[in-house]
Amino acid sequence: MRLFLFLLCLIASLGVSAQEASPDQPLGFTLPEMPLPAALQRIEQATEWRFSYNPRLLPATHRVALRDARQSLRTTLDDWLRGTGLGYRVIGGQVGIFKVQEGPQPDEAQNGSRAQAPTVSGYVVDAESGERLPYAKVWDARSGRGAVANAFGFFSLTLPRDSVTLLAGFPNYVGRSRSLWLTESQRIELSLQPYLSLQAVSIERDRSPTGPEEASMSTISLPVSELNNMPALLGEVDALRTVQLLPGVQSGSEGTVGLYVQGGSPDQNLVLLDGAPLYYVSHWGGFASVFNADALSDVRLVKGGFPARYGGRLSSVLEVTMKEGNRREAQFAGSIGLLSAKASVQGPIGKKPGQEEANTSYILSARRNYFDLIERGIALAQGIPHGDAGPLSFGFYDLNAKVNHIFSDQDRLYLSGYWGQDRSRIRDVSNRWVREDGSTWVAEEPPADWVLRQEEQSLSRIGWGNTLAALRWNHVWSHRAFSNLSLSYSQYRYENDQQYEERRSYPQDSAQQSSYRQRFSSAISDAILRWEMDIYPNHRHQLKWGAQATLHRYRPGVLQER
Repeated sequence: MRLFLFLLCLIASLGVSAQEASPDQPLGFTLPEMPLPAALQRIEQATEWRFSYNPRLLPATHRVALRDARQSLRTTLDDWLRGTGLGYRVIGGQVGIFKVQEGPQPDEAQNGSRAQAPTVSGYVVDAESGERLPYAKVWDARSGRGAVANAFGFFSLTLPRDSVTLLAGFPNYVGRSRSLWLTESQRIELSLQPYLSLQAVSIERDRSPTGPEEASMSTISLPVSELNNMPALLGEVDALRTVQLLPGVQSGSEGTVGLYVQGGSPDQNLVLLDGAPLYYVSHWGGFASVFNADALSDVRLVKGGFPARYGGRLSSVLEVTMKEGNRREAQFAGSIGLLSAKASVQGPIGKKPGQEEANTSYILSARRNYFDLIERGIALAQGIPHGDAGPLSFGFYDLNAKVNHIFSDQDRLYLSGYWGQDRSRIRDVSNRWVREDGSTWVAEEPPADWVLRQEEQSLSRIGWGNTLAALRWNHVWSHRAFSNLSLSYSQYRYENDQQYEERRSYPQDSAQQSSYRQRFSSAISDAILRWEMDIYPNHRHQLKWGAQATLHRYRPGVLQER
């Protein structure tokens, strides 16, 4: 019985091994003379062999050919790589090509600490627009090691010298895997394709790895792709209304966009737009937020355990990131809703014919409500000059702009700006007639016994808004070091202008006129210089350090009367 089981296992193992491809079997085809990378791709297309290598290692001028169809893969690679300083290693159906002096040695396999482990670093980007995806996950399926990209989409992962399979993931994007033979530190770019449509959904248990979990307490990342899937109020998608639906966040008054986190009030939240603070983040007294969803890339809420780089806040930190702009093609989007109308345009700058991506891109997004425009149109239709005599008018506008330029693989420059303004006007006009008995008569035509005519007019104008500008420079010092230097300016201003005029007329054609005006204004501005450094010593640790200098300027209130 034991002999029978032994023979059965031996036959099964031979059957399995017979199905695996062998590098000593004939390839069965020929190839004309061509560059080495093209020849490796032809072999991948014609067979089940897969090659992993750093494209920079292959000599661009080295041309090869396959003349004999009976030649095996091992013999072919020996001929092609002879004299190039490259070697190869076969693992299953995968072939890794590396420098001979840096290839895996037997001693290194036994004593892994003899040589420093290589590091793979780079960016996770959108495959369609080329924009970098902040806080994307990257991990190795073989070793289980992973990393979370920073706010600029940069990741760094230290792995053993071996064949690795990198997986990248981001919400609402199709995950991607990439295999390479890691013998030296490499810089790569992982591009992810966004979901285009929703098909029939089948819910099944997924046992595949989901990547590393970010060790951030009370932190929720909300990509803009999820914002667009949320219900819209009056046709307008609002980022703050979506944040209100997150656990641990209260909405406060019904219909407003204020955030109440951990019992704090909305003014105790730190709101950052591309790293610069915004002091007032709502329009119409809280009915709508200042964030135009068409210009946003990511929204990140920190409800507790704030990192030191934020400077400390009582309630929460809301970090909003603007889009970088499409580096591949120009795009335009626009919409008209009951609340406002908006439009955005983005695209490359200086893209040459045949170039896949430009080094410079931009995005410009504008939003405006049109209640004041309708009111002015009605006033003009009634013959009122300048359309400025209606009893009530209010409006707002937003303008987001961003330009970024890639100088090299190590350096990138961002310039972003935001301008927003709210304006409201309330006008009241009254005309009263005073009779001899002291009673009043309100009408256009005077009574027969009038002794005094009182004409009163009051005008109240209120305006507030934000101005923001940020200049940031990213530099990759090495595969394990990333820095960001930023210079930003943010200002919030408030103005209240009250005017009152009175005119008294008498039957004897005499008149008295008086006026009063009061103007109140206040403002606060910040100029910030900030330096941040990210260090990745290994796959288990990440070090952050930096310095910040802030110049605060306060103008609590200036009152002018006349």
